[in-house]
Amino acid sequence: MKLLTVDDSKMVHMLVKKALASYAIEVVTAGNGKEGVEKATAENPDLILMDVNMPEMDGLEALAALRAQPETAGIPVMLLTADGAAQSMEQAFESGVTKYLTKPFDEPTLVTAVETILVLEKKA
Repeated sequence: MKLLTVDDSKMVHMLVKKALASYAIEVVTAGNGKEGVEKATAENPDLILMDVNMPEMDGLEALAALRAQPETAGIPVMLLTADGAAQSMEQAFESGVTKYLTKPFDEPTLVTAVETILVLEKKA
């Protein structure tokens, strides 16, 4: 399994890696939405965890770019963001996000969300 985490915070990359360290999941990182789209195309991850507020290309723009490419359109995307507003969540789900997790998040919540998505994707 391969997971791509797209966030401009190195701390988030470290937290995700730490939370998933005991699982057979390779974690690949990108620092902004543009780099995330490029890495998703090159790496073909099983799941993408992405921040919304990032430089160069935000998470919703990156999500739209991913959904527009046939090779990345089907990859599940979980947004990790500090923006918990109902309007933001609604916009994200309308854009094709699989899950929306607000920061700060704890490890058990993250692990459960990742497991759930990966198990559901295997069954699909």
